[in-house]
Amino acid sequence: MVLSRRIFLKGVLILAGLALAGAVGAVLFAYSGLYNVAASRGHPLWLNWFLETGMRRSVQFHSGDAPPPDLSDPALIALGAAHFQGGCAPCHGAPGQPINPVYEHMLPSPPSLSGHVPRWEDRELFWIVEHGLQYAGMPAWSGENRQDEVWAVAAFLRRLPEMDAKTYQALARGNAEIERASAAQFVNTGRSALHLTACARCHEHDAAPPSGLVPRLAGQPQTYLKRALNEYREDKRQSGIMEPVAASLDESQIAKLADYYASLPTPPANNAPPGKVFAGKRIALEGDPKRGLPPCESCHGAAALADYPRLAGQSVEYIVSQLELWRRGGRAQTPQGDLMAEIAERMSDEQIDAVANYYAGGGGR
Repeated sequence: MVLSRRIFLKGVLILAGLALAGAVGAVLFAYSGLYNVAASRGHPLWLNWFLETGMRRSVQFHSGDAPPPDLSDPALIALGAAHFQGGCAPCHGAPGQPINPVYEHMLPSPPSLSGHVPRWEDRELFWIVEHGLQYAGMPAWSGENRQDEVWAVAAFLRRLPEMDAKTYQALARGNAEIERASAAQFVNTGRSALHLTACARCHEHDAAPPSGLVPRLAGQPQTYLKRALNEYREDKRQSGIMEPVAASLDESQIAKLADYYASLPTPPANNAPPGKVFAGKRIALEGDPKRGLPPCESCHGAAALADYPRLAGQSVEYIVSQLELWRRGGRAQTPQGDLMAEIAERMSDEQIDAVANYYAGGGGR
């Protein structure tokens, strides 16, 4: 018994010594600089296999099994497409748009997603877009707790392999127009392209947004529009779609955009069921004292505070999605957002649907 114990302890010491020697050797090897870290050299086959296998197994392990929303929803697909062109295509390319050679020489090289998307399940695509990938240059989603936006990109990616260049451009462009540049314009400003800050992709003044999940900005108060863009720019309002846009705008550009959209007429009413409109009108005008709900019109009516958005003419999908987002704490980072989070938590699903239909149907003008 004593001999067996001595043999066991000796084996443990030997293994510990080997582990320590291996760790010291690894540190000395790293410190020596012998390993070539040049991206132009590429990874050895064994290291490439190790990283690829580890990445795939990690995504499978951590991605969970939460059921996705309906990824065939056109509103989700259109919203994801609007972001993909400015946020993803520069590295990954797109149908009819090859990967930029600069990004192609990263290590690892960003893959063309049309061929890679089918290798992943929906939950895995969602996890990669939300959390990014270490050692791959793939960033995490910049809008914290904006799983609704991440699912929109996942919905678009699921459609991407079957898209040709024409279909892709129509989705990515939305309502924006790309003018053909003359030779002189091309020489001075480069080719016309669909830039990240092309607001008309989603927020054109005389057309409905390409996705019902996008707000209509026409007729919104200038004060509110400036506040919203500055909150996105300062990371006070979370959105992986809008934060990159606002971050590339200066104060002058924000002021011009706010002036432009504020000067436009309020969008027309949408069709809404009369019964829901009637129920929503009561909440909008009177609130619900039993649930501690103030009247919506006190902040969001046509003659209400300039620092708050007008809801008349917004789509049912957009209003419902934002109230659900407040319920989850996704827009509670500002004083106004914190107030709305409390209100949204007190509303029933039926009340949210009724209020959304009231304002979509033209209420609040």
